[in-house]
Amino acid sequence: MGKANSKNPNPYDRNYEDMRYGFIFWQGMDVESKHTWKKNFPLSFWDEIYADSILYKSNDNNFISYTNLRTGARLARLYQSILDIYFALYYGIDSNKDFWNNKYEFGLGFRIKPWTELDLSLFIEFLNGYYIERNGRYPNPYKSFYQDKRFGILFWHGLGF
Repeated sequence: MGKANSKNPNPYDRNYEDMRYGFIFWQGMDVESKHTWKKNFPLSFWDEIYADSILYKSNDNNFISYTNLRTGARLARLYQSILDIYFALYYGIDSNKDFWNNKYEFGLGFRIKPWTELDLSLFIEFLNGYYIERNGRYPNPYKSFYQDKRFGILFWHGLGF
């Protein structure tokens, strides 16, 4: 076992072996890719669903599953740039009942895609969240309800075979 202190317990050594098994799913739909933007401007709709379920051997065989759903509408398009508004829903649960993995969050977000030909977006989200009470290994030191603002950059590139 690794060194730990009472404030921040860490049961692992600095170096450890890990093995992960799982499944990942992603689906996305954007109506604008099927039609011209003039036909659908400004409210063409889109969605993205991401889900994973992974067994983490190094985390006491913890089985962690996350689902992320975003569904939104195009607010504006200027040449190759777009501005979208969307509803986000995030859900997580694990077999070890660790409070930080057992929660759901929902709220509004905005994203900007500077170049529609490149799968790159900048986003900001305003979320309400709730920890799911599961009485796990570690007590939750926080209130069950919380609010969060998130911003980030998403980029994806895939190779076709």
